[in-house]
Amino acid sequence: KSIHTLSDALENFTMDETLDADNKVTCTRCKAKRVVTKGLRLATAPTMLVINYKRFAYDMYGRMSRIAKNVSFPLRLVIKDFMSKANRGKPPPYSLVAVLVHKGRSCDRGHYIAYVRKGKDWYLANDEVVTKVDVSEVLSAQAYVLVYEVEGMKEKHNFDCYSRYHESFDNKGDDVESIEH
Repeated sequence: KSIHTLSDALENFTMDETLDADNKVTCTRCKAKRVVTKGLRLATAPTMLVINYKRFAYDMYGRMSRIAKNVSFPLRLVIKDFMSKANRGKPPPYSLVAVLVHKGRSCDRGHYIAYVRKGKDWYLANDEVVTKVDVSEVLSAQAYVLVYEVEGMKEKHNFDCYSRYHESFDNKGDDVESIEH
């Protein structure tokens, strides 16, 4: 199946696989080889959901090569269809909070950049340079890692980590010493 979206990738990842022929499973009760179906599903809905796209593969010569395919991803993700059948409760929706991108042709060379969200604003972190960007730039990135959090989690728990850890910078550097304690 061709993968064009994160939903396509999750459908492919959680698709049932039939084990037959040489892959039959031995039944522990009767000791006979049986055709079985297996599949991977999410057992629980985590607070933070980290999705790692497969961006590197071995080519026909045994060399590691980069998979440079665009796979779109949403700002808001619902994972209900990818949950275990035993746990088909209603998981919370997720909001995209970070995107990690690998720039380079191979797995042993290149550079990582990150797009991170603070409130409704998005920023590009490229080493020590942080610049505000439009959400369209984030959504067009060739993601390597996506980080989602339960929607509304920070607001519900009154959690703003930027202000907590960078208070002195927000106060124009009046209290730089407090960061080091």
